[in-house]
Amino acid sequence: MDYFADENNIIEYFQKIDAKSVAFPVFNRELRLVFSSIHKKKNWKRWVNSSGKNDPPPDFYNKELKFMMDVMRVDDHEYVSSKGKVVNEQRKLESQAISKFVKSEDYRRLNNPVIFADIFTDLPTDEDHNFTRYKECFWRTIENHKNKIPNYKKNHPGYKVIFFVFDESSAYFETKEKFTGVKKKDMIFEGNPHIQFLDKEFLKVIIDSDIDYLIWFTPYKLCRLSEGGCMNLPLVAIYSRENMDLNYINYDPERIISVEE
Repeated sequence: MDYFADENNIIEYFQKIDAKSVAFPVFNRELRLVFSSIHKKKNWKRWVNSSGKNDPPPDFYNKELKFMMDVMRVDDHEYVSSKGKVVNEQRKLESQAISKFVKSEDYRRLNNPVIFADIFTDLPTDEDHNFTRYKECFWRTIENHKNKIPNYKKNHPGYKVIFFVFDESSAYFETKEKFTGVKKKDMIFEGNPHIQFLDKEFLKVIIDSDIDYLIWFTPYKLCRLSEGGCMNLPLVAIYSRENMDLNYINYDPERIISVEE
């Protein structure tokens, strides 16, 4: 089974990150409360896990703070086929690899192991990590959950809505000039990192919505520098829908490519 198919495992992973890696584009005290209630394990004990198949949605709720939260995953692999079916080759290959491993002798020798699948798809970069697919997956996932908010409010009247997005995409950057070739190993480009936390094309889905707070967790965005080392970017951004007056960055999607090969 995919480890992160369990929403509680996503939260446990989130709790391991350093609080210094969290950005508040516009800070207020309640955003700090939202963060600490989830990130600190002693505070997390006050949340009720309602993510089971027979439980009323959303995934978690906190009676004391009157917060409710739905956890969702996005990536840059998923797309909708010509037949209208959502396709994710990466997840498919991961599931196949895990299924094969759990049937092996190596697995039987282990005691309740935590399994992660690191899959090489052998696809060209623009198919394996695709910015358009990433953006559309983000929109599609959030819109799908937005449609469920009336039901959430029916189950928990008066509670504020938190959307927790676990973003498994790679890092991207905007090249100085449009790149039309095939990206090859060890190629070096000059450009600027895509700061997804300030990209209005992504964030417009929560503006004028019934989402009160958005937690956007991006643990896999690693920007390497040509001179060595990595650029330190926040792993998490937390927003209040009531204050989305940010210094947004406008990106040219035709010049954005993944940092991964």
